[in-house]
Amino acid sequence: MTMFQKNRQIYIGALLAACAACSGPPSSSSRPVDASPTDASRVADAGLSLPPDGSSDFSVDMGRSQIDLSIGEETFGATSCELEPGEECVAAAGTRRVLRFSVETINLGEGDIVLGNPAENPNYDFSECHGHFHFRGYASYRLLGQGRAEVLVGRKQAFCLLDSEPYTEFASEDRAFNCFNQGLSAGWADVYAADLPCQFLDITDVPDGDYILEVAVNPDGILPDSDTTNNVGSIAVSIGDAELGTPTEACPVMDSRYLDRIQRECDWDFVSAFPCEPGTLTGAGCAQNCGLGSCTGDPMLRVCDGAEANCTSGVALGANDNRCGGACPMANDFLCPESGQLAVYSASIEHGQPYTCDVVLGAGPISP
Repeated sequence: MTMFQKNRQIYIGALLAACAACSGPPSSSSRPVDASPTDASRVADAGLSLPPDGSSDFSVDMGRSQIDLSIGEETFGATSCELEPGEECVAAAGTRRVLRFSVETINLGEGDIVLGNPAENPNYDFSECHGHFHFRGYASYRLLGQGRAEVLVGRKQAFCLLDSEPYTEFASEDRAFNCFNQGLSAGWADVYAADLPCQFLDITDVPDGDYILEVAVNPDGILPDSDTTNNVGSIAVSIGDAELGTPTEACPVMDSRYLDRIQRECDWDFVSAFPCEPGTLTGAGCAQNCGLGSCTGDPMLRVCDGAEANCTSGVALGANDNRCGGACPMANDFLCPESGQLAVYSASIEHGQPYTCDVVLGAGPISP
């Protein structure tokens, strides 16, 4: 981090604590599309001031959301963390239809958001699903129908706010924030992957049809934000589209930063179904360096229960890109499911590039 960036930081841990004491929690009736720049008044009430040129600017990039979009059925037990008070990501226990998507939020401003130790900040809750503290109400998700009528409102999603990857050319070289020292550096993005717990909408009771998925960051204006006009992003979603129910659907034409990732939910190739002994440790790979199959190019591998209707990253038993010092993948040390069948998929990590992946199933735990 440069000295310029250090001098531009917005230290708002004390601000948030003061606001929590003086104004109470943000209203649950706030609407993302109506978000207003309340930052200055909140800062003034706390006895602080925003730097004139170094404020933060939250925004949403929906590219990851589109590439990682999937619909599938998932089963949640009565004791699942997704049903715990404070989480409540699904309406009820049992098999639910969920719309999974990644969310990428960015700090486009010149100033860092510095939140510090979440255990000392009243705006944080401990997430049983994720096992760490989350900033309360950092983002919100809605499903909209014709005329942008509200069809489904997801819970306000809490985040562990951290530097996932640099996003702009002025981003510092090194990440400064993690789940123990939270914040978001200027020019960096925080990515919540689609396979994380609660990173979905429960669409079990939503009829098939065409909708809009809307994501809003900082919906209640709790965090200093110099421009709230870029806080909301949206993409079209066709619920009931068979293509969203398989990772083999064609990817849209997009930049490689969205496509060249193991979490993408498009342009995977179905390799084969393999039998296995239920309850036994097994593995699959096309990695000659590991002594299990062979590959050319730079493939990646995903393995699911053969009974799963959609082999998404959220339900995969195992996934891998590179293993044993080479570019060939191996997913290992997972239990064979009750179905006794494994569904194996492969793809090139560099979208559209040629590859081969001759998969061999392992009979037990495989090292390394």
